[in-house]
Amino acid sequence: MKLFITISSLLLIMLGASGSQALTVRFHPQAVVDGDDVTLGAIASITPVGKRSRSLAGISLAAAPAPGSELRMQSRDLWARLCRLEPDLAGADHQGADVVVIRRAGVPFGPRKVQTLLKKYLQSQQQRFPGMTLNLVNLQLPRPFVLPKGTLRTEIRPSDPDILHSRSFNILFRVEDRPVRNLTVRGQIEALAEVPTMIRDLPRGSILRATDLQLVRRNIVPMRNPCLDLNQLIGKKTRRTLRRGQPLTRSMVVSPPVIKRGEMVTISLQHGGLSISTRGIARHNGEIGDTIPVRNSNSQRDILCKVIAPGQVKVGF
Repeated sequence: MKLFITISSLLLIMLGASGSQALTVRFHPQAVVDGDDVTLGAIASITPVGKRSRSLAGISLAAAPAPGSELRMQSRDLWARLCRLEPDLAGADHQGADVVVIRRAGVPFGPRKVQTLLKKYLQSQQQRFPGMTLNLVNLQLPRPFVLPKGTLRTEIRPSDPDILHSRSFNILFRVEDRPVRNLTVRGQIEALAEVPTMIRDLPRGSILRATDLQLVRRNIVPMRNPCLDLNQLIGKKTRRTLRRGQPLTRSMVVSPPVIKRGEMVTISLQHGGLSISTRGIARHNGEIGDTIPVRNSNSQRDILCKVIAPGQVKVGF
């Protein structure tokens, strides 16, 4: 009889233990997390599996390290934090590693990827500069770094609104629409284009002809106000002596006057339905659109007139 009671008690104890198994938290020696927080479920296994264990698994115990970095934490400290958050766990069992090494997963991003980003940005700007080929030069690329996992979006801004004269580029990295890194890359842009260039020396005051010029491919960024159209130079007068092999800019030439000082011109006046014309003598050289003084041949008085064509000026009100 005594033996039967003992066996029955053991059976009851065993059945009771299996029916209401105590909660156990076993810490892993190593864990990998993706997000900004270290949750219990990421660094430990919780048994028995059920509603309570799933609830505990989502509790945040620490901030995750930077992407690609590691964090070492004592399991006793982690357990103490958990018990402060969930006081009813004070009597539960915790086992496993004494130290948990937590690594934050991430996406490696090296200098080659940064260079590719900048090249794609430059290609998107290419249509603003017809007839030119844009290249990045003297880039100071960063060392490799790690970004958080997630949908990546980048924003690139040149240091100068005129990107041809930019000395650096700012890259803002966003993951899931949240800024995660701000990077500045130093570098310059080379803009190659066909530039009118002198074939021979020409003295100041010469009229440029097509035989004086040829197109040479060169970087126009260092040039001020470059001219890329031969037709805009042919027939213009040189403002200074030009040398063979010298690239031309618009400031090096001037349009020859269509009216020269001392030239007899026709002065026209229109006001309402009234139209009058007379003759006069130009007192200065003038190009189309210039305002110059003209001496009226009848009154011998100087009047200001606008040059409208070779040998023709008009008086405006």
